[in-house]
Amino acid sequence: MYQAPRRKALIIGINYFGSEHELQGCINDAMNVKEFLVNDRGFYDSQHDMVVMTDHPQNRGTPFYPTGANMMAAFRWLTSYNQPGDILWLSYSGHGGMAALIHVACGAGSPSSHEVKARFGIRTAIETPGRAV
Repeated sequence: MYQAPRRKALIIGINYFGSEHELQGCINDAMNVKEFLVNDRGFYDSQHDMVVMTDHPQNRGTPFYPTGANMMAAFRWLTSYNQPGDILWLSYSGHGGMAALIHVACGAGSPSSHEVKARFGIRTAIETPGRAV
């Protein structure tokens, strides 16, 4: 029996409210991506299929506030229980930067650049046991 591919989306918008690094349009970006996916790409906006995380004050203390732990849980949700043919979408709007990364897995051993999310305080750090990365 044919089963249509599932569409899952994780959309993150961080304005860094109240910090000296505050941005203005990242939550708007996230809402625009959500609208695009629902209206133009056949995604459903139910929490079963789409997670939208923003640092809007109303989200503080909920799983939808983008702390490191909440984002890691959302990444696990996005990448779990998928089937061949499922469609996954990840969108991030906020501060970012560049970091060197060594490609050991492919044997190249040479550094290359990859975009990374910039940290401006504990609430956006990705936490690992015993340290922040």
